[in-house]
Amino acid sequence: MEEIKEIYREIIFEGYYDEKYGMNPQMIDKKNHGVCIDFSRALIKKLRELHYQAGLISTKNDDGFLHAAVLYRDIKTGEVYIADPVTDIRNLTGLSDKEREEKIQKILEENNWKRDLREYIKEFGVITSHNDDLSISMENIQDKEQLEAVPAINEDIPKKVEPIQVVSSLEHLKNVADGPTLLACQALYKKGISTYCSNYTPDGDVSININYNSLSFKNKQILQKLKEKYPDNFYFKQSTGFYGELGHDDPIDENKAMEVVVGFQNSSGKTRAQINLEMYNLISGLEKQEYLQDSYTREQMLEGKHLLKTTEALLGNPVKCKSSSLDSDEQIAQKEGFIFSKTYNRFFKDMVTKSRYIESIFRSEHDLRSEEEIAKDSGVFYDSERKMFFETEKEKEEYNKQYGNSEEIHVTKEDIAQADMIRKIPQTKIKSIIDFFQRLFGKIR
Repeated sequence: MEEIKEIYREIIFEGYYDEKYGMNPQMIDKKNHGVCIDFSRALIKKLRELHYQAGLISTKNDDGFLHAAVLYRDIKTGEVYIADPVTDIRNLTGLSDKEREEKIQKILEENNWKRDLREYIKEFGVITSHNDDLSISMENIQDKEQLEAVPAINEDIPKKVEPIQVVSSLEHLKNVADGPTLLACQALYKKGISTYCSNYTPDGDVSININYNSLSFKNKQILQKLKEKYPDNFYFKQSTGFYGELGHDDPIDENKAMEVVVGFQNSSGKTRAQINLEMYNLISGLEKQEYLQDSYTREQMLEGKHLLKTTEALLGNPVKCKSSSLDSDEQIAQKEGFIFSKTYNRFFKDMVTKSRYIESIFRSEHDLRSEEEIAKDSGVFYDSERKMFFETEKEKEEYNKQYGNSEEIHVTKEDIAQADMIRKIPQTKIKSIIDFFQRLFGKIR
């Protein structure tokens, strides 16, 4: 980080704000005369010489003119920051070199060379990212995750192979969402939509699986319209317990576990950053909703909706709820192994599901607040170590007492990331395996 700080110091020390030389910077009396875009480009050039990924971004000032700055990724930590050189250069312009030397250390301590993304958006508003030729690469950027997906700082997005695990937090997605699907997966998370897994194969398929049954009525309608408009990018499939592939469609059946596969085939010729944006654009029309995966009303529990993804149900065998309409909510929760919340009048499969539900209620889609701030504003409790939301402080304490202080929480099988070995088993092969065991044991348990 010190290298960036020193480069930044050099840029602002030599900078001289002068609108007369905007877009045509000139060196006059050992000072580089120009405006925000000139200083930002100079910083980008120097950063790239040291192999940092960096790109130009802009916001609009109150007077309608653009304010340019630099978005960059730190090599050592992978963290993304914004450097805003013109703000500091304005404060140094007109001073002698001696006065500059006296003032520059204090200026550097204000950290305009490593601005926090959320705080920057709060101050300057919606952001646009630009290509080197100043054309727009991504616009209407409203939150931290979108900024982190800007193409200029994502020249090499690796493919990930992760075990199946539920994503318990937005930050967790960085570890499990597969390569160029990250931005879309983050957007779906913030919309309160449950994903099953994601996949990216160089020069092959790119896809994300969404749990159809967890969608709101409105989002189900939106997806059906998207399917009509983009038939090659949306597929409805019955869940099999394995990763779904792009291809044939199954009829929608609300009484079976269904999923939606979103993506496209043959990514050859596209950069990973381009794929990231294309996947994001495909799902951007979906609306914010409550998180409904493994979260049910009393009526849904009694109808057996919570059992649709059990092995028995996936094999086509009838599965019925153990509870009856005569049971209280607490009795239903006990018999079905669920958690019941009087506050939300809902049943949750586990505490991670409940945490996601609470978060989906109180987090806005482009929220610039931290999780701690969201919890404080909403009257709920957040555990920063577990990265989970709780209804009450007592609930948080009891959960920590039960499960200890480990930060690693392994829960149910749904959500992002499917191991390669499982993912590449053809559906025909899966069916033959199931058929074999059914003949051998009568049915799989």
